[in-house]
Amino acid sequence: MIVRFIVSNFKSFKEPVEFSFIAGNYKRHDNHVVSVANMNLLRCSALYGNNGSGKTNFLLAIEFLHDLVMYEYDSEFPHNIPTFKLDPTFAKEPTQFEIEYIVDNIRYSYSITFKNNIIIEEWLYKMKEGNDYDIIFERKFDGGSRKIKLGSKKKLTRKEKYRREIYAEDLKNEEVFFNTGANKELKEFEHPYSWFSQKLNIVGLNAEFNGLPYHFGTNEKFAKLANQLICETDLGIEEIDVVKTPIDEFFGPSDTVRKDDIIKRLENFDGIDITANKEEYSVYKDDDGEIIVVKIVTFRRNKAGRLISFNLKEESAGTRRLFNLIPALINAITNNGVYIVDELESSFHPVLIKGILKMYLNLSGNYKGQILFSTHESHLLDLELLRQDEIWFAEKCSDGSTKLTSISDFKPRFDKDIRKGYLEGQFSRIPFVGRLEDLNWN
Repeated sequence: MIVRFIVSNFKSFKEPVEFSFIAGNYKRHDNHVVSVANMNLLRCSALYGNNGSGKTNFLLAIEFLHDLVMYEYDSEFPHNIPTFKLDPTFAKEPTQFEIEYIVDNIRYSYSITFKNNIIIEEWLYKMKEGNDYDIIFERKFDGGSRKIKLGSKKKLTRKEKYRREIYAEDLKNEEVFFNTGANKELKEFEHPYSWFSQKLNIVGLNAEFNGLPYHFGTNEKFAKLANQLICETDLGIEEIDVVKTPIDEFFGPSDTVRKDDIIKRLENFDGIDITANKEEYSVYKDDDGEIIVVKIVTFRRNKAGRLISFNLKEESAGTRRLFNLIPALINAITNNGVYIVDELESSFHPVLIKGILKMYLNLSGNYKGQILFSTHESHLLDLELLRQDEIWFAEKCSDGSTKLTSISDFKPRFDKDIRKGYLEGQFSRIPFVGRLEDLNWN
């Protein structure tokens, strides 16, 4: 789970801006809060703001940090940090990302700072009670020398110490040491790195959930939950199923080159996605060792009462968007996943997305997943649905930079119509459209 995230000098963010999932002292919707590692954290947060206010930039900052940690540095594609451009002096100022998060009840803090696209500071701490911590690594570069501290050296054998020092010496100034250490299988990096690789997920506006047919075809619990949720949304879908085809039958004797290539790729993965005839499929090896190609189909009932099957590509944009959102909700519940979703309401009716969000929030149990989403949908601004500390606003300052504010700072009454207040500009500026009627388009 995310505890807090801080960013500075990135896109529309100038000075350091902090977003927190730490729950406030509110009594309503206490089931929205989960206790983990002696902290009370929220399972959901909504980020509002006008077009151009910077709310998507905030989600992109989290995605940027995720990609830094996950992907190895390529000198042909340098980092090129997008600094705050409205103040030219900030092109030479540091850019910092800092995230505090919890995995398996252990709290970590990770930070990385760039200047002129060079990493000048990076550290990873294992947090303890209060502000105390154990160092996993610290790295600093002042333009002349590089210093790297690797944990408590008293706990390392001579061989382990030597191995880590070799990696530190070979490290380039543009390389992320967190990524390098994890890929070199340094033991201390494995657990904190697993959160980035297995728990943190970014769902962009046009993103599609990887391996969706695979999950429907192999995970019975996942398929059952998805069926229940989608079939209850009044979309006309009565059933979701999968069509499974042996790979030899799917490709036939005339397409052995592609078939062999897919079989080879499958050696390193449980399942892979492919596209054929503009449809999405997953390929995996079943329990009997047979390689299966699977796709999703939906069923609707015609006037004669007969169920008619549809390919997923035949469904509307809103239905396909729902299919890609459902895994986020399910995995946040069943797998403690953390999902960052841009424009949650896109392609959805307001009542539908409000009902889905209410379902997620009202689930009982000590689930440790989270969803952070940006939105314009004012129907979700309802204190019967969300807590005060779950609602945030992104707003442009006079210098063009973005600031983030929680509605908790305004201390609204629990019975206040915050939707009306939001549309009246009580919590953030409302869009100013000028005198459009005066435009001489004729």
